[in-house]
Amino acid sequence: MRTLFSTFTRATLVAIGLSTAPFAFAQGTYDCGTGFTPVLNGNAVTCQMSCTTGTPTPTITGSSLSFTCNTGGGDVAPNNCTLTSSAGTTITTGGSTTLTAKCAVGSPTDLVLTWTTPSGTASCPTTGTVNQNATCVVSGIQAGGTWSVKFSNGIGSDVTKTLNYTVQSGGGGEYAACDSSWQVASGFKYPARNVYTYQYGTLEQGRGIVFKMVVTTQSTGGGGWISNYGGNKEWALTTRACDYSTAIQNQKGTGAFFNVSYNLAPGTYYFNVREIQGCSAGDCNMNGKLN
Repeated sequence: MRTLFSTFTRATLVAIGLSTAPFAFAQGTYDCGTGFTPVLNGNAVTCQMSCTTGTPTPTITGSSLSFTCNTGGGDVAPNNCTLTSSAGTTITTGGSTTLTAKCAVGSPTDLVLTWTTPSGTASCPTTGTVNQNATCVVSGIQAGGTWSVKFSNGIGSDVTKTLNYTVQSGGGGEYAACDSSWQVASGFKYPARNVYTYQYGTLEQGRGIVFKMVVTTQSTGGGGWISNYGGNKEWALTTRACDYSTAIQNQKGTGAFFNVSYNLAPGTYYFNVREIQGCSAGDCNMNGKLN
């Protein structure tokens, strides 16, 4: 129990009309006031402030003394904060991830979030709430670096969490044949209409995008592809990502405009397209369909 004291000396007792003799309290009384407990200590009377819980905080107004019990629960800076990546810390060139940030402690609970995403296109919230996930989607990642998020609630020091990551040149696993110039169309789902390459990467000169097609039933289809800014594309439908030597059903060629046509058994295939000439725009993007 925390206690604070207000002490009255011999001179004070005389001033308020109380004798300092041993029989003084038989001739007069002194009331410490509600919440105060009088304590006799030799020739001094002490009015003790005490709280069942918390810490007494005194307030003096003129000649009056009062106190309140502070039971805690005040403002607290953000704490126990984390930052994670859904795709881990090794990203395929052109890949994407969802960053999740969270602080378990903080009052006020409203947080200001400041994100750092060195590469790619990011969609991140600027506010959050203590003990709730805040998610930031980063796509088209081309270079490694450090992701970070700063948490602030206006109390104490801000908290910053960081996560180092690398971009895997040449991909890995099923993308082992893709060098660092290739971008994986993360998030693409087959079949699809109105496919725009800029949603998945950049078709500038020397760069390519590979679309993974998971076929679950016999599929006959395809579609036309149009280059919006000219240029010349090299394309192929293959059984191995980025490997034109595995093209099937004579589905490969070059041009600014072309048709893809196929009859596919269940399995995994890849539609690959690369800009080999350049165009009037930095991004020689295309649109078409795979259905």
